[in-house]
Amino acid sequence: MNSPNVPRTSEPRNPKPAGSIRLPQRPRITRCWPQDDTGPAPGTIVESADGDVTVWAGRDADKLDPDRLAARLRTARSITLIGDIWRIRPFEYALRDRWNTADRAARAAARPPVAPKPPLERCGRPRRNGRPCQAWAGAGTDTPGAGPCAYHGGLTALKEAVKRRQDAAVETVAELAAKARTEPLTLAEELRGAMALRDLLADPRWRRAR
Repeated sequence: MNSPNVPRTSEPRNPKPAGSIRLPQRPRITRCWPQDDTGPAPGTIVESADGDVTVWAGRDADKLDPDRLAARLRTARSITLIGDIWRIRPFEYALRDRWNTADRAARAAARPPVAPKPPLERCGRPRRNGRPCQAWAGAGTDTPGAGPCAYHGGLTALKEAVKRRQDAAVETVAELAAKARTEPLTLAEELRGAMALRDLLADPRWRRAR
């Protein structure tokens, strides 16, 4: 029961992708034994105006050619195969296989061409073992697809902010050190210098220099 508060729409729930085609419905296939041996010759096809097709296979169903009859029987509404049902079954499977192949070819022909993607670049920076890094260019950074990866100098927003703060700390320490040679520093300047030194000690470049 539909809820009165939910509006009903005529749009399909699972819309088909662009380029898809609507193929005709598969005919329904029925196998049955002949009532007697006085029927038409094997291979006789009787078509009705309603789209129903009767194929007389008799006991020589192996002689039916599925390649020749697949396209002719594809547009039928229903197909009745009369003959030895055990020998008709391989012919039915061969028909369905031909139809599946034709449907796949029709869908592939209707599918829009896909432009080939350009090859992705690699980081290429040397690793510890001397070999070039095989990570994608810009992997783990704010610019994927360009530049080195995050492990070999690629910058992110966080790394850029840390680098700016550390550069500012270097300037602060140099400025306060030059002033301390001529006059004593105030308490606020000493606090600012201590915070700048803390940022410098957090810099791995400073730790390696020590």
